[in-house]
Amino acid sequence: MNIYGISFRLEDGDVNGRTHDERYDALQAAILDGTTKFWDQTSSFFVIESRRSIDEIAWKCKQAIEPSTDLVLVRELSGSPTRISGNNRDPDLFKLMPYVKYC
Repeated sequence: MNIYGISFRLEDGDVNGRTHDERYDALQAAILDGTTKFWDQTSSFFVIESRRSIDEIAWKCKQAIEPSTDLVLVRELSGSPTRISGNNRDPDLFKLMPYVKYC
């Protein structure tokens, strides 16, 4: 299993006949396809656990967005120090990234 961080920006409005909501729903489905755990408590960032390769995930995400206007970043995460602040209501983050600490 690999852990990935996925950050994205979707432009408002319609692009090539697809609304922002349609692109968002397609991207969310692409991100969550094949995941075993995920964390999605922020508006444009997911942490997922998946057996898929980074290239598979990036390709599926690219198919879900309009690359001319939208942006997706997929990163394989390592055990580097990480901190979190705020109201995290999903404990899966600590299963995915056990090194995360509240500050």
